[in-house]
Amino acid sequence: MLIAKAKSLALGWHDDALLVDIEAAPVQGDGKIDGAGTLRFRFGKPAGRSVGNGAPVLPAQFQVVFDGTGSQTSEQALTQARAVAEPNCLVEDVVKVVRSASPEAGALRLRYALSEQLGRPVWRAYAASGSELLFTLDGVSCNILAEK
Repeated sequence: MLIAKAKSLALGWHDDALLVDIEAAPVQGDGKIDGAGTLRFRFGKPAGRSVGNGAPVLPAQFQVVFDGTGSQTSEQALTQARAVAEPNCLVEDVVKVVRSASPEAGALRLRYALSEQLGRPVWRAYAASGSELLFTLDGVSCNILAEK
């Protein structure tokens, strides 16, 4: 699984690396990312003693990107963010739920991160070709949420 590989690389960067977000695009109807797509994981260093879901992370962040050529890593200075628990609901599960709710949806762009509004990890599904939010799903149960 790529999340395990990304986490292993991040732990080599910092012993307490925390997941900040995941982005995948374009994701096809079968839940796969095509050869031109990417799967990106961002990790951060804890900003304090807290290391759980919602813990603040420092601006120095570590990025792992998987694409058709393999994997690349980089360190970036980004805005402060909050850590998120690893998803229970995987990309394939998200696509299955979105396709059930909206069979005509084409390729998707997915983003997994902490929702400040809901106070929990969520997947947000967008059309790959646009910025319109299609659905927000709970990161644990895969249930569609009312937030849009």
